[in-house]
Amino acid sequence: MLRSPTSLTLGLASLALLAMAACTGDSLTTQPDAAAPGAASPVAPVDLAPADYLANTWYTKDNMPTPRRGLVTASVNGIIYAIGGRSGSEVNVGKVEAYNPQGTILSSKWSTKKPLPSPRAWPSGAEAINGKIYVPGGLNTDGNPTKSLFVYNPATDTWVKKASLPVASWGGASVALNGKLWVVTPGPNSSYLHRYDPSTDTWTAKAQGPKGHYYAVAGVIDGKIYLAGTMNADETPSKDVAMYDPSTNAWTPKAQFPRQQVGAGGRVIGGKLYLAGGFEDGYARMGLYAYNPATNQWVEKQHMPTARGLLSAAASNGVLYALGGLAAPNVLGTNQAYTP
Repeated sequence: MLRSPTSLTLGLASLALLAMAACTGDSLTTQPDAAAPGAASPVAPVDLAPADYLANTWYTKDNMPTPRRGLVTASVNGIIYAIGGRSGSEVNVGKVEAYNPQGTILSSKWSTKKPLPSPRAWPSGAEAINGKIYVPGGLNTDGNPTKSLFVYNPATDTWVKKASLPVASWGGASVALNGKLWVVTPGPNSSYLHRYDPSTDTWTAKAQGPKGHYYAVAGVIDGKIYLAGTMNADETPSKDVAMYDPSTNAWTPKAQFPRQQVGAGGRVIGGKLYLAGGFEDGYARMGLYAYNPATNQWVEKQHMPTARGLLSAAASNGVLYALGGLAAPNVLGTNQAYTP
C-alpha cells in the first residue's frame, strides 16, 4: 500500500527526488518547459479584470498569504477558497484563505476565514454544493489518512463535521454531480468511489475505478466523471485517464495524458479537463494540457509562468487559477490565472 508523503520513497530514481522534496523540502531541480508552439507569452501583473483577459494567456495575481502545497480549493459565488495543505516547515495547516478575483490586479484581495476543525494535508479534493464546501479525508497532523468530512458554509464562516467516509482517504479527488459529492479514494489495486448525499448525510459505495490515481485530478463533463492520473499505487507515474458514467455505474478508459506529471493540478472549464504542472523525471513542470472528451484527445496549451507540482487548481467565472505548490526547496504561495 502506498505510504503517506511523510515517508514516501518512490521506486524510480527521478520520483525519489520528488518524494524527498515533497516530504523534507530537499532540493528538486526545476527545468523550464518550452512554451507551446504558437501560444501567447505569459503576461506580468497588469491592471486588468478577468473579463479583459486574452485567450490562452496566463496572468500573475496576488499570492496566497500562506505558502503551501497539498492544499485543496473550491469556489462559491466566484470566490476561491484555499483550504489546508502543508507548509514549508512540514506542518499541516488548517488555514482557510479566500480570494476575490473579480477586482483588478490592484484591488483583488485575500481574506482569512475560520480554519478547518483539524489541520489536513492532501484531502481528497474539495467541492461546492448548494453554496457549501465539502472537504473529504486528508492526512492528519500525525501523517495518517482520515475518514473525516468537513463542510464549510461561507455565508456564516462556520465548519461542521458530517458522516465519516467509509474508507480512510487522502490524495484522491472529488467532484460535485447531481447535488451529491463523489469521492475517489486511491487504493493498492483500484480506486474506490463513494457518493455522499447531503440531504441524508449518508455514503453509498459505487463501482471501483482504475488502479492508482494518487494525486488525481477529476471533473464533470456532460454528466460524467473524468479522472486523470497522476501516480500509481506502486509509486510510478500514471498517465491513465478514465470516465465514470453514473447511469451505468461503469468505468471506461480514455486517451492517456501525454506526459508524466505527478502532482499536477486541474479543473474542468468549458467542457474540457485542464491539467497544469506536476513533476516528471525529477523536474517540476509548467506544462498545461486540455482534454476534450468530444475528440478523446489532449492538446498542449500555453505553459504556466512558474514550474511547480503538488499545487491546486480552482475555476472561477471561466478562468483557471493555479495556486501554491512546490518548486523545491520552496513551498509557494504563487497564484496565476489562465484564460482558455
